[in-house]
Amino acid sequence: MIDWGLASRSMPGAGESGDLHVIHEFPDGLLIGAIDGLGHGPEAAVAARLCAGMLSDYSGEPLVQTIAKCHAALRGTRGVALSLCTLDAKSSFWAWAGVGNVAGVLLRQSGGPTRQREFLIQRNGVVGGRMTKPTVSRTHAAPGDVMTLATDGIRADYSLGMDLTGTPQKIAERIMDGYATGKDDALVLVARYEGRPS
Repeated sequence: MIDWGLASRSMPGAGESGDLHVIHEFPDGLLIGAIDGLGHGPEAAVAARLCAGMLSDYSGEPLVQTIAKCHAALRGTRGVALSLCTLDAKSSFWAWAGVGNVAGVLLRQSGGPTRQREFLIQRNGVVGGRMTKPTVSRTHAAPGDVMTLATDGIRADYSLGMDLTGTPQKIAERIMDGYATGKDDALVLVARYEGRPS
């Protein structure tokens, strides 16, 4: 259903990155996510790995329930910022939700030289700490859609004038090279929807 690419780097001198991604298939769909363990270093990485494990176990469940289970499991850790989206192969719909500052931008074909952009509505809080209940948005998925998720080690303006030529891996690498702040762990995940499987 998708072609995807990933670029990730830890904060200079921090060692292990606290930013992780997940891509999990489930019956008739796919879960895509980006996780940002609060801060950086080993404690952030522990929280991110725990969250990634929970997402693997519950990838086919509704997003609000999945985030709630992560929230309960992460109590006592630093917690994470988290943005998730699912792609439903039967109905060709994206669903997405986020808590904290992991950006999500969906870029669509517009019939002209530019792309339409839709932004993930992120709720305030920390998964595993204080959290506002997330809101799930749904939107039709069309072949050629490009979904991007980026942690706060990537500047928030990364989607302005984004070059979508080449593979998703090349796109992710260009975003990393052009927009990483160098002040935190950084991760960008790019997924292009190829259409419903035959």
